[in-house]
Amino acid sequence: MGLKTSAYTIARRASQKLTEQGIEFSLFAPYNEKVALVGDWDNWQPIDMLRGDDGWWRVNVPLKDGDYAYKFEVKSKSYFAEGQTLRVADPYAPFLSRDSDENSCIIIKDGKPIVTTYQWQHDDVPLPNNQHLVMYELHV
Repeated sequence: MGLKTSAYTIARRASQKLTEQGIEFSLFAPYNEKVALVGDWDNWQPIDMLRGDDGWWRVNVPLKDGDYAYKFEVKSKSYFAEGQTLRVADPYAPFLSRDSDENSCIIIKDGKPIVTTYQWQHDDVPLPNNQHLVMYELHV
């Protein structure tokens, strides 16, 4: 396939951005055959996305100011759900819904997506050594 997209480029790319045609949604899925965007702005009807040569699927959606929930619809290549169409959250979404649906969220204000960045505090506190760390994992 010859994709020339570095991991760094993928990691720093926003999944939504403002274009002349509206808000561009994108998902890096170079090996998927079909990807669609679904959202609450049109009752979760799939909008087909176009795959670029760089492995990114993109679609522009004109959205008015407001809060919206969305997901991507992909045909799974996973061993556990091979061939099934699944709705997945945006891995780069700045917000997730608070309900159990795990929807990605976007806020549009003045025609632009709003991204708030957390202001970290106490960056100067030294970290403990790895052998003194205790990590917990919780599945709810």
